[in-house]
Amino acid sequence: MRYILIVLFFLNITSLAFALDIDFDTIAMIESSNNPLAYNQSSGARGIFQNTLADLFDPAISKHIAIWYLTERIPQMLRHNKEEVNIRNVLICYNFGIGNFLKWDGDIETLPIETRNYLDRYNWYKGGAR
Repeated sequence: MRYILIVLFFLNITSLAFALDIDFDTIAMIESSNNPLAYNQSSGARGIFQNTLADLFDPAISKHIAIWYLTERIPQMLRHNKEEVNIRNVLICYNFGIGNFLKWDGDIETLPIETRNYLDRYNWYKGGAR
């Protein structure tokens, strides 16, 4: 029952995905190679979008939560902290964490290698540049 309510909630979101042009298939490929059973032992993240919120091996639930987080929650936190809402900042927050983003000096070269690689992989799948 809990999962049904979560899905219903996320289905009603007015998404900013189109405004930001976030490619969720690309994010799923980077996060888990589209493996709905992917599990990260060190972080406890699971599912195609590597969420840590609940038992998210169900790809539909995982995708709806990722859509909400990437198009609603992260932009909300960025706006609250007077940061620009754009794909690069949203992806950095998704990978590096919003708290780390807010402490970051803004120099792309000072991001952890994992986050720089994440941006590179996203842009490689999309055919663009960091």
